[in-house]
Amino acid sequence: TLGEVPYNSTLGEVPYNSTLGEVPYNSTLGEVPESTSRIFLLVYLSLVCMSTLLGDSIILVASLKYQALQLHKTLVVLIQYIAVNDILVVIFTGLPGIAALAADRWVLYPIMCDASLFVYASSAA
Repeated sequence: TLGEVPYNSTLGEVPYNSTLGEVPYNSTLGEVPESTSRIFLLVYLSLVCMSTLLGDSIILVASLKYQALQLHKTLVVLIQYIAVNDILVVIFTGLPGIAALAADRWVLYPIMCDASLFVYASSAA
């Protein structure tokens, strides 16, 4: 139809409908088009990050300071490792993700993008 530009898959361009003046949602860039969706995601990610930091901090304090975990030493070290890893994932992926979602663009330095990808990939291993 008139006013529509076809999708160019070689350049990765998003189709643009000039008659409506709207660019459709581009899932490859992770854009969130509506403000209600953005607010919901910001609240949800903030709650997940806060609960993760609180829960993992409680686990570390309980196991290091109070020796509350009466398990084999190897299991306690494994639980502590998982808690520390979980905290690192939140710091390097969750919090920058919240900042990028709130600003609608990546606001941190490019090295932080690489660091968050590295932490995310190494924690999955």
